[in-house]
Amino acid sequence: MSSTTCSYGPPLRHPRTVRCAAAEKYRAWVFVPFTELAAASGYAEPEVLARRLHLPYDGAEQAAQMDGDPSATTTVRAAAAALLDAAPLVEATC
Repeated sequence: MSSTTCSYGPPLRHPRTVRCAAAEKYRAWVFVPFTELAAASGYAEPEVLARRLHLPYDGAEQAAQMDGDPSATTTVRAAAAALLDAAPLVEATC
């Protein structure tokens, strides 16, 4: 979603428009599966990891759409892999 879809300025307030509501619904639609997959995969902080994965996802989506760069998905995979490798896992209990 483009930054012009819904602008957030200090103090993070915006008018409740149909466009903003649609953007927020879409972002939740992407964020929730990231969180669920992170939790199911045993990551200790699934919401933190989901937010970290969501940012490069947004960037790759923008690059693919606005720049016509289909290689953005390949590039973002390396960033996602690094985030997954660095994220702490739930400690096993015996």
